[in-house]
Formats: sequence, structure tokens, C-alpha cells
Amino acid sequence: MKEESVNHNSNGNFKPQPMNLSQLAAAYNVNERTIHRWLSPYHDLIGERHGHLYTPRQVIIIVECLGAMPNWR
Repeated sequence: MKEESVNHNSNGNFKPQPMNLSQLAAAYNVNERTIHRWLSPYHDLIGERHGHLYTPRQVIIIVECLGAMPNWR
């Protein structure tokens, strides 16, 4: 699996990639239980994961709900 989950495109803009729960937790510097709790109120807005991954569109929604990821790579 690709280690870099969220990056910048050639213009330096935010470019989301599919992410699983542990990648999101690492990006927000919390454990999986905490990120799950943080996402819970936004479940209807975010929608169901596709397998174990959130789609790039869902990652954008998550960032809009929780704010910027302090530890994104």
C-alpha cells in the first residue's frame, strides 16, 4: 500500500488519496478509536467506507469537518 495518503499536486494544492482509518488516525495524530469517535457525528455526511478505505471525496469531507491534518504526508 502506498505510504503517502494525502499529498500536494504539482500546483501545491491539497490532493486527497483513498485512506483507511489507521492512516486518518496517524494524519490527525490520534488512535483509531479516537478518530472513529470524531467521525461518528459526521457519518451521514461522510457515508460508508468502500471496503476499508474512504474515497478521496470522503477524505475531503473529513478534512472539511475536522480541519486540516497536522501530520499528513
